[in-house]
Amino acid sequence: MLTENHALLIDAGNTLVKWAVVPFPVSGRSCMTLHADHASHETFLHEKIGHFLAHPNLKKICISNVAGPHFADEIINQIGSTVPCNFITSVAREAGIENAYEDPGQLGSDRWLAMIAAYQIVRGAVCVVDFGSAITIDMLSASGRHQGGIIIPGFKMMQTCISKGLGHLPCPSELKKKPSLLGTDTVSAIQSGLLHPVTALIEKLLQKNPSQQDHVSLVITGGQARYSGLVDLPNTLYRPHLVLEGMACLLQRPEL
Repeated sequence: MLTENHALLIDAGNTLVKWAVVPFPVSGRSCMTLHADHASHETFLHEKIGHFLAHPNLKKICISNVAGPHFADEIINQIGSTVPCNFITSVAREAGIENAYEDPGQLGSDRWLAMIAAYQIVRGAVCVVDFGSAITIDMLSASGRHQGGIIIPGFKMMQTCISKGLGHLPCPSELKKKPSLLGTDTVSAIQSGLLHPVTALIEKLLQKNPSQQDHVSLVITGGQARYSGLVDLPNTLYRPHLVLEGMACLLQRPEL
């Protein structure tokens, strides 16, 4: 039972919903390391959210939603007017970083929050990579200016495309961590083709980043990150709940 006032942070992704509970109001400015849980969209909406709404000490709900309008409508119906609720959207400038998009709101809230958290953690030039249903890569300069980003299919999405498009080939049943560069059979060759182009792209960005910084940290997140092998690179941080950490940073603003 939660005995102190708290806020519920919700990260509704394409595949799963993650959530964390933090004290409210939040003091300090740095991002906090969070313990988070996850469930399917349906399980969260029909089994989990009700438990939190029943707590009298729940004072705030913050949501990053890239799951689509149906999820937003469902959760609004669940919450009603019982607790103040805020859907995070990307803006031009916030928490020390500047959005590169001409239309700032077009940038996904998950990417925006991940960049906010990463910049607060590193306090310098950083490459932020989220290995989710899609793989997103964003670069921030040392001054916090967003240089732009890249979106490519996630590992499982690529695996599904190969399986459906080339059904006669023996597609790997699961990803293998750090496969050899050159495969010695069809399965290992596909494994290499899934993983190595992505890691090579990230390593190239770190070596020749648009901001021309001498030192760029790498912060990675997402459920498929463990297969990339990038956690072994120097100056790399793995933060599994980076989007929620960014939300916790913003929760310190009095207007949120």
